[in-house]
Amino acid sequence: MNRIYLKRLQDATLADDYMFGQVMSREAIAAAFLTALLQKPIRKISRISRQSDFTDSFFAHGVRLDVYLNDENGTHYDIEMQTTNQKDIEKRIRYYQSTIDREVLGKGIPYSDISESYIIFLCSFDYYGQGEPVYERQSFIKGYPEILYLDGTHALILNAKYRPDRRDRNNQPLMEFLNYLRDEHSPFESQLVQAVSAAVQEVRNDEKKGVEYMTIQQKLLDEKNLSFQEGEAAGLQKGLQQGLQKGEARFSALIQKMLKDNLSSEIPRLTEDSEFRNAMYQKYNL
Repeated sequence: MNRIYLKRLQDATLADDYMFGQVMSREAIAAAFLTALLQKPIRKISRISRQSDFTDSFFAHGVRLDVYLNDENGTHYDIEMQTTNQKDIEKRIRYYQSTIDREVLGKGIPYSDISESYIIFLCSFDYYGQGEPVYERQSFIKGYPEILYLDGTHALILNAKYRPDRRDRNNQPLMEFLNYLRDEHSPFESQLVQAVSAAVQEVRNDEKKGVEYMTIQQKLLDEKNLSFQEGEAAGLQKGLQQGLQKGEARFSALIQKMLKDNLSSEIPRLTEDSEFRNAMYQKYNL
């Protein structure tokens, strides 16, 4: 059976969930990143946290924000790292935005006082396939593009795989940041990426964080294994029925015999190791 090896913190890049939170939750780096992205000075971060949980009720879909912060003007920012394209960013932005709004708009406060907010997705892929380094949502009244729909919300989706001809030559810090996100060996000169690179190395060299990182990975692996074990019986039964419907009676019979012999832990190996699968067929005369 193929062994699963836990990644070392020394091998984690900025795109890694843990590393991203550790680096981007540093006030100076977050402020410099937002200043480069929004092209306006962010002088002070009043509150910042990583992996912030927002849940309205027991039955509501919980949200865990990667890096959540407020600036000196009370503007709220959520910075998310996305490495897999699940094709749902627009809907996620909608839900994240509504969750933040309910969190910040206290009872009795008029809607006019709700703060501005930004949802920012940093993607290791080109979500819209147009090669742009930054995609920004803009709302306006249908038929009147000159009339902007200003509700105080902003959504930006960044693309680490932007096309060179779409590079923003007037924003070197942001372009270098996206380059670093794609490949940390790419050259850089900006203070922003210098600070990011130094922070990544600092985290990698922190032995306590290395232990924490491995512990988190092991916990996630244990949860995954537990989920598999809990759903094993139902999943295998469903798999047997589907296999029989597809004419895979031989394979289904093998699974049944292995279950009977308490060999359920070896069943995943059947799909990964053809030699092992053939040997089991011979063992059970199938």
